[in-house]
Amino acid sequence: MKQGFRIPKRLNTALFQFEGDWDDAEVRVNLSIPFGLVLDMQALSDKADTGRLRELMKVFNKIALLEWNLEEDDGTPIPTQPDGLERVPMEFARAIMTQTMQALGQVPDPLAKSSSNGRILIPESETPPGSLPGLS
Repeated sequence: MKQGFRIPKRLNTALFQFEGDWDDAEVRVNLSIPFGLVLDMQALSDKADTGRLRELMKVFNKIALLEWNLEEDDGTPIPTQPDGLERVPMEFARAIMTQTMQALGQVPDPLAKSSSNGRILIPESETPPGSLPGLS
């Protein structure tokens, strides 16, 4: 057996766009997250363990949340790090995490740029960091 194989680090991302009250919001997440985090998030989805949820949310925020175009009422950008998910409404944070889990369960068609549910998946090569409108 060969020794010392290192798993290549790849940045697979998804760009989410929302409908309704959040139709101008865009969020870019890293889909190359540890499998253990995915399993923990799935296991916790049906439980009401708020302490564990907060812990997982912080890990998700650090590992998966890359950027967004969210602003305060005065136009000040809301930073994603270190605690961006804790600064947005619960239903919006939940939507981000839910869409990420859904995207992890899909293998997007490389030719498809959008889906019928309002989510847009764009390969990393087409969405470099800082490319969302209003972000530098």
